[in-house]
Amino acid sequence: MPRGYVIEGEVTELDVNLLEDAVKPLSTREIAEELTILNAKTVRRDSGDTDTGILVRAYAEELAEYPADVVRYVLEMSAKNNKFFPAWAELYEDLEFWGRDRIRLYEAVRKHKGGNDVC
Repeated sequence: MPRGYVIEGEVTELDVNLLEDAVKPLSTREIAEELTILNAKTVRRDSGDTDTGILVRAYAEELAEYPADVVRYVLEMSAKNNKFFPAWAELYEDLEFWGRDRIRLYEAVRKHKGGNDVC
């Protein structure tokens, strides 16, 4: 059985708006700032051999799929708990743990509002 939510009953515009706010991502500029802070607090495994601009763009593209507070929390915890700048797989695991259910709930509510009730 697929993981997800079954939405029953009425879904108001307020419900949708609240969840929309809860899944809103950081802007590209904000993500770049957060990654710069993480970079300043950690050591790069590759000694800086990888172009920082490419690294930031690659991470930013992926981070934009997650809620702003989740991204900030995961990056902050990564800086506190790791000596090295994290590989994407390390961040992905934490982002999914902290953010995926909220995203699924939002998608289910939007789908329900549109006429389907399982997401």
